[in-house]
Amino acid sequence: MAELKQHPGRTNDDHKFKRNTRFEIKLSEVEFEALVNKWHKIGRHNSMARYARACIFGEEDIVEIHLNNKKQTNIDRLKVAGALGKIGSNFNQLTKQVNSKYDFVTAKTLIAELEKIKLELERISNLNDGE
Repeated sequence: MAELKQHPGRTNDDHKFKRNTRFEIKLSEVEFEALVNKWHKIGRHNSMARYARACIFGEEDIVEIHLNNKKQTNIDRLKVAGALGKIGSNFNQLTKQVNSKYDFVTAKTLIAELEKIKLELERISNLNDGE
């Protein structure tokens, strides 16, 4: 599991996790010199490691993308939870109507609707448990 940095925010680096996994590659002197020349020619990166990450992953920060996706997933879950709360409230209102009215036809219709809602809520709950 990735560890958060205790003091993130070095110059030009808002990476939030410790970089403790090492990746090594052997280059000939010619290849290394070509790499250094390209790094200096581009001039946007303050370290060769940052340049290499940009070459491998592209300019966007994959960690930031991952964190944004995770944040969006949490926001979506909160929206679903809110919607489920509203459905639960409607469910309670229908149940109250069924219990307060003794009209057999209306009660039968409401009970059928309650069963549909119950099945749909169980399906949603099972989907949420699977994530």
